[in-house]
Amino acid sequence: MKGNIVNIVTYQSHRVAYSLKNQLYSIGIESFLLHTESDIAEKRGESKGIKIRVKESDVEEAVKLLVQLGTDFEKNEERSGVNYRRILVPVDFSENSVKACLSAIGIAEKMKAEIKLLHVFKEPVEEPSRIKQTGTFEKYYRDELRIAEEESREKMIKFIEKIKGITEYEKYSKANFHFSLIAGKLSARIPAICNSYKPDVLVIGSGSSAISSKPESQQTAIKIIESVNLPILVVPEESDYKGIDNLSVLYVTDFLDSDHTSFRTLLALLAPFNVKYYCIHVESKDEEAIKEQKMEELKNLTEKDYSNYDVDWLLIKNRDVINGIQSFVEQNDIKLVSFTAPKRSMIYRLLNPNNLKRMMKQIKTPMFIFR
Repeated sequence: MKGNIVNIVTYQSHRVAYSLKNQLYSIGIESFLLHTESDIAEKRGESKGIKIRVKESDVEEAVKLLVQLGTDFEKNEERSGVNYRRILVPVDFSENSVKACLSAIGIAEKMKAEIKLLHVFKEPVEEPSRIKQTGTFEKYYRDELRIAEEESREKMIKFIEKIKGITEYEKYSKANFHFSLIAGKLSARIPAICNSYKPDVLVIGSGSSAISSKPESQQTAIKIIESVNLPILVVPEESDYKGIDNLSVLYVTDFLDSDHTSFRTLLALLAPFNVKYYCIHVESKDEEAIKEQKMEELKNLTEKDYSNYDVDWLLIKNRDVINGIQSFVEQNDIKLVSFTAPKRSMIYRLLNPNNLKRMMKQIKTPMFIFR
């Protein structure tokens, strides 16, 4: 596909870009939306924005449509009042990235959300401090960056075509796709991108090459989860995606103050779906009576607010918390596990095992993690 995708216009607004994408599709033209991150754009002398690209063979018809829409098209669309929720999905084009993307589409379809696919590619060259200020090296670096970005763009377009081929058109069309390409390391780039893009949900595949079950890469996933303050959907490599129209959802509570906020957020995010909720606490010590009282207090405190939802509140006895969760998931056909991962203090790090890492490795069901 190299060389036959052409940029026809750049907009600053996602809303305007999606509207033009739909207009193009209505006349039979497939288009791709590319959000070039500012650091790459600056190095290449480009302005930041949403680029609308089409195949070279469709350029003439696409330009005709732009002329027909007129100069007021952008202003009119900005006044339309249509707002989309945002889902960010880092991808490395692996099969697990496909699973993560399918899960994101399932959410976006009913949430009226846009999906931003993010690919963080490796820096094309290491910059030796001794020569990086020379003009020759800077030109070489820009050329290598352009090549690496072009290769990533081609892979991204093929990836989107693959997703389109295995997804029902109605679901695919409701998920407004655009993508970003940026050089660096995923764990280092994610916080800044989340701060600028402000997604409602971050979806990551836990078995991709960027975030895999290997010990050294698993730490990358932990760093991402601990570095962003938003709901994160983790899609394990072993999960078998079959859609998310009907959900049995498990929320694991440790009676934290933040559980109230996290559970309300979970209910809001999944409001468009048909959901059966289980809120459980796994007690591993001989304090069952105390925990039963806390569970009853939690139930009474929240029963009024959650009266319109199908929620069971249960106390589970198991000496191993993770095994207790896993057993409950298997026995109740749970499709989604959710819990709050508190920001760990130094004392927490010293006194508690890393249950988050173990959860990601042992639980094969997608997990919604709140900070």
